[in-house]
Amino acid sequence: MHAVKKILAESSSMPGRSNIESVSITSSSTVSEKIRSFVGSPPRSAIVLPPIVSEQRSNFENEMRTTRARAKEATKSGEAGSSAPESSDSSYSKRFESVWRKRRKPTTLKKKPNKHKLGSCPSPPSALSPSPPSKDDLQQWVRHQADKFCQKYLSEETEQTSSPTVLDILSNAVNQLSSITDTRDSETPLKQIKSLLLDTSRDTDRDVTVTSSADASVGGTLSSFELLHAGLIETLLKFLTPQPSDRETDVLQRIIKLLEVFVFNSKNEFEPTPYSALFNKVQQCLSQIEHFPVKVNDGLGESLSKVSSTYQIKCLFRKHPDNSSSSIRQWGSGTVKVDPLAYVQALEKYLLSRGYCRNDEDEDAESSEVSEEEDRIVSRQQPSPTRHRLTLTINNHPLPYNMTMYQAIKKYGTHTRLDDEAHPASHSAVWHNIHTIVYKAYECTDRVRSSAVKMVDEEPPPSSLLEKLSLTSPMVLDSYKGIKVIQLLHILHTISHEWCLLLKTDDYNNPILKPSLLVNQQIAAKVERQLQDPLVIMTSEYPKWFVPLPYYTPFLFPFHIRLELLHATAFDRDRALQRIVDTHPELSAGSEGRTGVRLDKDKRCVDRDSVFAQGRGIMTELAASTSLLEVYYVGEVGTGLGPTLEFYTLLSHAFQQSSLGMWRENGSYTANGKTYVSAPNGFYPRAVSQADSPELSKLCDDFTYLGRVLGKALIDNRILDITFSEPFYRWLLGTHEKMGLAAIRDIDEVLHSSLKQVEIFALKKEAVFKQEDLTAERKESLIAQITDDNGATLEDLCLDFVLPGTDIELTAGGQNVPLTIDNVEEYLCAVVNYTLREGVRKQMEALRYGFSLVMPLSNLQLFYANEMSQLLCGTGGGNWTEEELSTTLQPDHGYTASSSAVKHLIQVMTEFGPKEQRAFLKFVTGCPRLPVGGFKSLHPRLTVVKKSVDGPPDSYLPSVMTCVNYLKLPDYTCPQSLRSKLLVAISEGQNSFHLS
Repeated sequence: MHAVKKILAESSSMPGRSNIESVSITSSSTVSEKIRSFVGSPPRSAIVLPPIVSEQRSNFENEMRTTRARAKEATKSGEAGSSAPESSDSSYSKRFESVWRKRRKPTTLKKKPNKHKLGSCPSPPSALSPSPPSKDDLQQWVRHQADKFCQKYLSEETEQTSSPTVLDILSNAVNQLSSITDTRDSETPLKQIKSLLLDTSRDTDRDVTVTSSADASVGGTLSSFELLHAGLIETLLKFLTPQPSDRETDVLQRIIKLLEVFVFNSKNEFEPTPYSALFNKVQQCLSQIEHFPVKVNDGLGESLSKVSSTYQIKCLFRKHPDNSSSSIRQWGSGTVKVDPLAYVQALEKYLLSRGYCRNDEDEDAESSEVSEEEDRIVSRQQPSPTRHRLTLTINNHPLPYNMTMYQAIKKYGTHTRLDDEAHPASHSAVWHNIHTIVYKAYECTDRVRSSAVKMVDEEPPPSSLLEKLSLTSPMVLDSYKGIKVIQLLHILHTISHEWCLLLKTDDYNNPILKPSLLVNQQIAAKVERQLQDPLVIMTSEYPKWFVPLPYYTPFLFPFHIRLELLHATAFDRDRALQRIVDTHPELSAGSEGRTGVRLDKDKRCVDRDSVFAQGRGIMTELAASTSLLEVYYVGEVGTGLGPTLEFYTLLSHAFQQSSLGMWRENGSYTANGKTYVSAPNGFYPRAVSQADSPELSKLCDDFTYLGRVLGKALIDNRILDITFSEPFYRWLLGTHEKMGLAAIRDIDEVLHSSLKQVEIFALKKEAVFKQEDLTAERKESLIAQITDDNGATLEDLCLDFVLPGTDIELTAGGQNVPLTIDNVEEYLCAVVNYTLREGVRKQMEALRYGFSLVMPLSNLQLFYANEMSQLLCGTGGGNWTEEELSTTLQPDHGYTASSSAVKHLIQVMTEFGPKEQRAFLKFVTGCPRLPVGGFKSLHPRLTVVKKSVDGPPDSYLPSVMTCVNYLKLPDYTCPQSLRSKLLVAISEGQNSFHLS
C-alpha cells in the first residue's frame, strides 16, 4: 500500500485528471498491473487541461507572442512610448498570471469539502488554483484515490472478476507443470511458459539489469521477480532432474518434451530462440539475487615486491619443556620474520642449519649467531621427501611439513576467530602478533604427514547424462543464495550440449545455446577482480565460493578468466605469482626486478639426435617436481626460454612418427628422412586388441610418456606443436562414454561416411516398426525389402562383424557373422564402441595416468573438450593484421613505432602465409605457435631492436634472442630487402642456438 500511495501522490501534480502515469512496482507485479489498468498511461510531462481552458490559454499565448514581437520592433527603431511593454521576463510572467486568473472560469475546478463519502470524487489539487492547495487538500485527495483503488481492485468481489495478470498466468502454468504425472500433459504448461517468455507486448519500463553477455533483446519482458515468485526455478529443477519415484527413462522423456517445445517450432525445424530466452531469464535471476563476496583491500601496495616485504609473519622459537634430549638446543635469540608462503619444512631446515638439533656426527658443526632482527626465512621450495628430525607445534598442534606458515598460523595460532570472508590484510593478528613455535625431537603422526586440502574433489566426472543432471553441487555453495538458480543453469547448459544424444541426431558440435549467451559478466568480474589481488593469491585465502563455482559452472566465465584461475589455484604459489607479474606488469613496476617470485629451475642438456629417448627420462624424473624445466643442447651455447620451447616442439613432432604406431592414420608424409602420421582433424589413438601383448605394453608406455609431457607443458606454461582431436580431449576430461557415431567424423571422415550409409538401413527399419497400423507379418516383409538409394540391400555390402581396416573381431567368431538387416543396430554400436572406447581404453588410461603424475586431472574440469587445444597447443597463427601487430610489437633500442624498418616489418609479416608464419615464430620464439590471445599474450613481448652494422644494412641478416623474444633487425632500405633477408635468416638459423 505504501507503493500505491507513492504513485497516487505523484499524480497530485496533474490538474484536471485523476489518471496516473504507469509505473512499475518492483515489490508486487500483480498490484502493478492493476494500477496500470486503473489509471492509464499518459506521459509524465503532459498536463491535461479541460478543452475550454486549453483554448483560452492558447489564445493568450498567441497574444503574448504578438506583443513581444512588437516590443522588439519598437526597441530597434528607438521608439520608447508608454505603450511599450515591459522587457523583463518577470513582467510577462506577472501579466500572464493576472490575465490567466481573470479569464479562467471559476466553475472549471470546484473546491470540494474536506469530508465526503466514499464514492464521491473530489478534483485533484491544481497548480492553477488562485491559492496553493493546503496540506489537508492534498491528503484528502490522495486518501480518496487510494480508497477508490482498493474498493475496485483489492476487495474480495473484484478479485474474482478481475482479469488475470502475467504473474497469475505464469503461476498457474507452473502449478500445472509441477502436478503432472504423465509427461504428455506437460506440453500445455510448457507452451504457456514459452509464450510468456517470448511476449514483448507488455510495457518494458522496468528496472532490469542485463548482466549476461548476450544481447538484451533475447527473450520477452517477463521480469526476474515474476520468474522467482511464480516458483518457475524450483518447478523446472524438479521437472528436469531424476526423482526418487522415476523410472530410468522418465526424466529423459521430460527433457525431450522440453526440447520439442523450446527448441523446435511447429514445423519441427530447429529454432533455439525460446530455449535461449529461458536461459537468459534464469541468468538475470542469478544476477539479481547473488551476493558472492569478494575480498578486496584497496589499501594494498601497488607492487608485488611491496606485498612480499610488508606481510611477514613474526615467529619466536622455543624448545619443548619436556624434551630433555641433549641433541636439542634451547633457542637463545629473538623473533624471526617468516615469509607467509614458506613451508613448515623450511623452518625445520632453518633450525637444523643453525645447530639446534644435532646428531653425534654433527658435534663439530657450530651455528653462528645471527642478528634475529635481520633474520628471515623466505624459502618457498616445495617440501621434498626427507628424514625429518624435528616436530614443530603451535598450541600443542603438530604442524604438517607441507603446510604454509600462513595456513598454520591461521589454523592453529592464538587469536580471535578470523573472518573467512575477510581480506587476509585485515587479519592483523596474523601479521602483528608474535607467534611461538615449539620444537622437539621428531615424532611421526598422521597429522604431521600431510595436510593436503584438495581444492577440487578427485572424484571422476559424471560419465552419463543422468549423472550430470543430478542436483549434486559443491556443498560449500549450498549456503549461498541462488544455489537453485545455479543448479538450473547447470542443467540447462548440460541439455544444450547433450541434446543430440537424446534426439539421436548428428549435430555433434551444435549446442543449442550460443557461447555469447553463457557468460555471466557480473560474477565473472568478481572472479577477475579477486585474481588481481597478490596477497589473496599468496595466502590462498579465497572466498569459499571462488573455486567451487567455476568448476561446477565453467560456462559462466570466459576462457581467459578460467585460464587465470587455473594458474592461480592449481599450481604452486610461485607460479601463480609469476603469472600475475606476466599478465599485470604494473604490479612489478618499481620493484627493480625484485618481485619475491623464486622459481626453481632444473637445467638439462639434450642431444638433438636423441630428443625422444632423453625426453622420456627427463619427464620421468621431473613428473613430481615443481622445478621449471630448462633445456640446452649439446654443442650449443644458447639456453633459456627459446631452446626449451623448441624442445617441446621437437618432442611434439617425435610423437607423430608413424613408426610408433600410436595413432589412427589418415595418410602420411615424409620429412627429414622420417615418416609422420597425417591427421587433418587431429590425432586419435589407433584401436588395437586389448589382450595383453608386447605391442600393447609398449603403446601404454608411450602414452604414459605423452601424458607426462602434456602435464609438464601445462604446468610450465609451454606450448606443444601437435593437434589432437576433440574425442581425444574427451578421454582426457573423462567424458568419453557419451560419444556416439557423430564423434567418428572427428577422427575418420571416410569411416563416418560408410557408417552413415549403413545407418540409413537402421533408420528405415525403425520407421517401419513405428507404423502401428501394420501387422507383425507385414512389418517383417517390409523390413526384408529395405534397400538404399541405389537399390542395394544390406547383404550386398558383404560386411561382417570385423572392425573395418583391421582383423579385430567385434564379437566371438565375427568373421563368420555377416551384417544383415536383423543385426544392423548391433553392428553400428559395436563399431562405434570399439573405435572410440574399447579399442583405445588401455592406451588412454595410460595417458591419463601419466598426466595425473604431474597434476590432478580434476584441474581440467574448468575447461571443455573444444577448449583443450587452446590450453595445451595455443593458436595456429591465422591472419596477422596491421592493427594487431602495431599494438603488440614493441620497438626499442634505436627503433620507434614510426621507424621505417618497423613499418616495413609489419607490412612483411601481414603478407606471410601459414608456413611462413610458423617458420617466423619458430625462429623468433622457438615455437611455431602462439599462446592463447596471440602476440599480446607473449611473455616477454616480441621486441624489435636496431642491429648496428658496419656497411650497407641490406648486406646483413637479422638475428634473434629467443630467451627474451628479441628480433635484431638492420635498418633495411625497403620491404623487399627486409623480406628476402628475413627468410634467409629463418631458413639458415633453424635447429641451432648460438651467440649472435
